[in-house]
Amino acid sequence: MLAFLRRDPILIGILCLALILRLAYALQASSTPLAEVLLLDSDFYDRQARSLLTGEGWTEGVFFMNPLYPYLLAFLYWIGGPQWGVVAGVQVLIGTTNCWLVYALGAKTWGRQVGLAAAGLGAVYGVFIFYDSALLTATPILFLNLLALYCLLRWRETGAPRWLWIAGGSMGLSALARPLILIYLLLLGRWFAARRQTRAWGWLVLGCGLVLGPVLARNWLVGGEFALTTSSAGMNFYVGNNPQATGIYAQADFVPSAEPDQEREGFLREAERRQGHPLTPASASAYWLGEGWDFIRLQPDQYLALLWRKFCLFWHEVESQNNLSYYFAQDWVPFLRLTPNWGWVAPLALAAWGVWGSARRETLLELYCLAYLLGCLLFFVSSEYRLPLVPVLLLWAALGLSEGQRALQRRQWGKLGVAALATGGLAVLVNHADPLAQRLHSRRVDYYNFAVLYERRSEYPRAEEMIRRCLEIDPGFAPARQTQARLEQHRTVNLSPADEEEAARGLRLYGEGRYAAAAAVFAVLVARVPGQARLHNTLGLCYYKTGQFARADEAYQQALTLDPGYALAHYNLGLLRLAQGQPAQAVGALQQALALDPQYAAARYRLGEVLARQGDRAGAREAWGRILGQFPGEAVLQAKVDSLKARAVGGD
Repeated sequence: MLAFLRRDPILIGILCLALILRLAYALQASSTPLAEVLLLDSDFYDRQARSLLTGEGWTEGVFFMNPLYPYLLAFLYWIGGPQWGVVAGVQVLIGTTNCWLVYALGAKTWGRQVGLAAAGLGAVYGVFIFYDSALLTATPILFLNLLALYCLLRWRETGAPRWLWIAGGSMGLSALARPLILIYLLLLGRWFAARRQTRAWGWLVLGCGLVLGPVLARNWLVGGEFALTTSSAGMNFYVGNNPQATGIYAQADFVPSAEPDQEREGFLREAERRQGHPLTPASASAYWLGEGWDFIRLQPDQYLALLWRKFCLFWHEVESQNNLSYYFAQDWVPFLRLTPNWGWVAPLALAAWGVWGSARRETLLELYCLAYLLGCLLFFVSSEYRLPLVPVLLLWAALGLSEGQRALQRRQWGKLGVAALATGGLAVLVNHADPLAQRLHSRRVDYYNFAVLYERRSEYPRAEEMIRRCLEIDPGFAPARQTQARLEQHRTVNLSPADEEEAARGLRLYGEGRYAAAAAVFAVLVARVPGQARLHNTLGLCYYKTGQFARADEAYQQALTLDPGYALAHYNLGLLRLAQGQPAQAVGALQQALALDPQYAAARYRLGEVLARQGDRAGAREAWGRILGQFPGEAVLQAKVDSLKARAVGGD
């Protein structure tokens, strides 16, 4: 790399630009919610890393989520302390290195000019800049995948097996962050076999196996599960392939939250409920895998339509998030709006592949693209899942620009015209207006989620700011209205400063998932401060989370004795009745919550879910239909209603 830099000032300039833009983003993001609060997977990785750092070890048996990133975070925390800025700084350097790897791939494949153009696009590509400062696996995966591709090209040049070992090891590490790279490894097997180089593929597989083997052995020893991760594979397959699937991530009805711990528990318990006996995490994963395949087998027409939907979403410009939102980040770091994105790059790359690619074929890169397309079709489409494809698109886009310049110099007007028409047509298709894409762009749910997180941390002014922004986007968003009312009610609770501080500590413990400790705090508070219904309700939530249903029932009943009009307590009581296997009582509690607050969307949604399970499809359609009246365009809920209608027509 240093040799390249010494003789190429243009490349130095590109890498400096990449570094400056990433540092600028990190500095601007450091005082915003992007760095202040960790969302979903980021929070899980951070908690696991802190546990590793303190010597407590992994907080679960067999890995549920990918193990690579928490260990990387723990190492960085050990060096620089558990701070967002430390991780962002290291990932900024990795992201800049990724730009050099894009250059190296382009230079080796189609020449220096293409490499420089691709690296330049990578330096300013907005989604790269965004993920380089996020506590997510995206940037390390990009680095490991690009390193593997570079080593494969080096092996093809030199024939030295060491490049295959390094490429295989890189793929193994990438698989420990997200296993989709293993699809590419399988496709490479066919490529090597066609060239009668199966032994070379064996070296590649061995390099990968040397990394994955210890993890497989560790999971077997710890929990008796022979897998890289458990539950998440089957869970993700089911999420992407079921009658209500829309092609993107959508939280299952029986999962209370998209937080990894809640997902794991929710999918395990629901599988056990359906099977009627306890399951291990791996057997639960196998169950959900089977449920997904049953959908494909029994409803092939609906599955083919879903598959087409995934294919269209894969190439669409929208960055569908299942964690932190790129569009939310644009509100806080506005220069991201000016950077190139998928809607710019994909049409240019696809047109270049079609117009110029016949004479400039590179099968290793094409198989890599196919692997990630297949991964998204197999599961679901998300910004993070398709991100590893972007460097190859940048290479094709750079090739298109280079060939276009050459054709212009040679006055090959026909070829230029075809390329321009292809790019324009594809740009229309990739960037066309789509209701689901418009909803993902809206950022309504992102502000709501951050409001809830700030509320958990007892940072109420910040929570109110997030809710205000959410309601500016959608004034009728019922969950935000309810949270706003709850925040306003918090101000009216008359607690002494010392009790207020203790309640804030309890909420922080609850937000960290330490429910037993939070219950101990609120048990003392309700004894010391009588007459506060909300304290009893929160105590009930803590007991509910720890499985102490009798105590939770008592706390909720006490809250309702103090305040019979407390809709949230009725709703929580309904969830408790569901967990206790009392659906009729759950319906009554949810209906009571709706009688007190007809706009209570969460209660109406749960009511529809319970009625659907009891076979009351008309009641479920009516409940969910009223929510759709509040929030038209909610694709996941619309799919549920359509599915109920189809069953009613079919008599199933």
